[in-house]
Amino acid sequence: MIAERLALTEGMVKFYLRAGKMKLKEALKMNQIGEKSFNPSEFAIYKSAIDFSDVNIWEVFKRKAPCQLAIICHDRARTISEISFETGIPAVYIEEEVELLCDAGVMINPVKGKYRTNFHILKQSTPLKLKEQFMRLH
Repeated sequence: MIAERLALTEGMVKFYLRAGKMKLKEALKMNQIGEKSFNPSEFAIYKSAIDFSDVNIWEVFKRKAPCQLAIICHDRARTISEISFETGIPAVYIEEEVELLCDAGVMINPVKGKYRTNFHILKQSTPLKLKEQFMRLH
């Protein structure tokens, strides 16, 4: 379908895709772009111990961009430029996404021009480690 739309052979489309991917990997090695721009982290929401009664959190995080913004901003406050660099998304689009996350109440602006999430994000292995520790203590 892509080949038809671009009036190219399927082989040329594959070549361009492979070449583009190699350029992205090379740019990452040279620290020109952040890893999240082409290697997004996994993100899942579990309704546990968080009061999102005013917000449909599943609606907010059904797209990859808000998920990646939350992951990037959970450990420290970041500027729009820092977020844009890490995700590879132009700043103008980041501003819109951040505004939506702030309106939803899942991101705050603790320092002028910097944003962070107002909830904790745990790595996938953390709940299992907590359960094991609880079992040892119990």
